[in-house]
Amino acid sequence: MYSVPLELLRAIVGQTGDHSALLTIRLASKACAAAATPHVFRVLTVRDSVRSADALVSLQNCGEEITGAVQELIFKGDPEGVGADVYVGEDETSGEEGRDALSAAFSGLPKFPHLATLRFDFHACFQEEDTFDIPSDPSHFLRVQRALLTTLAADPPPALVSLTLNNLIAMPDDLYADAAFQRVLQSLTRLRLSVLSDTVGEGAYAQETFTDFWEQSLTHVLRGATRLTTLELHSDQPLGFCLSLGDVRFSCLTTLTLRNFILDPTVADADVEAFIARHGATLVRLELDGCSVYGDAATWVFARPWHFILRRFEEALPHLRSFTLTPTGTFGYITLDIGHNYNMVDKDDITKTVKNR
Repeated sequence: MYSVPLELLRAIVGQTGDHSALLTIRLASKACAAAATPHVFRVLTVRDSVRSADALVSLQNCGEEITGAVQELIFKGDPEGVGADVYVGEDETSGEEGRDALSAAFSGLPKFPHLATLRFDFHACFQEEDTFDIPSDPSHFLRVQRALLTTLAADPPPALVSLTLNNLIAMPDDLYADAAFQRVLQSLTRLRLSVLSDTVGEGAYAQETFTDFWEQSLTHVLRGATRLTTLELHSDQPLGFCLSLGDVRFSCLTTLTLRNFILDPTVADADVEAFIARHGATLVRLELDGCSVYGDAATWVFARPWHFILRRFEEALPHLRSFTLTPTGTFGYITLDIGHNYNMVDKDDITKTVKNR
């Protein structure tokens, strides 16, 4: 009987992207199992269900061959088969039983000694009934976020360096300032956050929960994550004066991505342009996706137009090698209709402004 050299077997397994195929290879022989196991268990996916939580616990109780292979864990908050932005009733979720099972499972993450990357893809549809105050009866989706992040703070995996929180509900929480959660942040070199809020109602930009979340909770997060080399912050609605950036600085930051941020010089503590320029000694890649420049709706004065900002970046970011700018609307300028919402400046606005001058 012919045998495949171990080096060739490892090369074949390394080029096999299909997870079910890897499982089949693993069952073929001891040599195949040894070659395939690190690839089969390198990335684990956990869903919002008791069954999935129990499966994670079972893996934690396996030998070092398996627990030592785990490098990345992904949590999927949407029920299987449900697309993004789809309303899900409480009776369709795992409920309290599921939250308890998930908390127990995530408390065992330290059993994976090489788990370096955590990604939470929370439910993508905002479903809190009270959007102007912290809800007295939170949805399952807000409860499961709190439960998992509290568990992460109490029992973090020892090798964690990368954390992604997608669809983080914009509700302020003392957890973000807690010493245990701050210690988790201090271990990170990569942090990616996307925020989910109520974007439907008028005045959404000024909702107390939304502003407090960015002013308080997210400020604590940024101040705690001092070792970052990569930072991505995504807001689901235009973000202006909320985030306090005045004393935030990352000495090793090389990659920065901001989405839906407003460059507004009127509030010094929230000056995004100044925040970016402070990282000129290290910043190599910068992406501004859906970002805009703020101007006064009454006077149509834009204190820092795009050409001013781009010139500032050219002077302040000498090591920049990659810059991506995709402004919102036609021109990337925005004004505030107080009491309603931010408005993008369009061609008609520009024409009207020129005629009035």
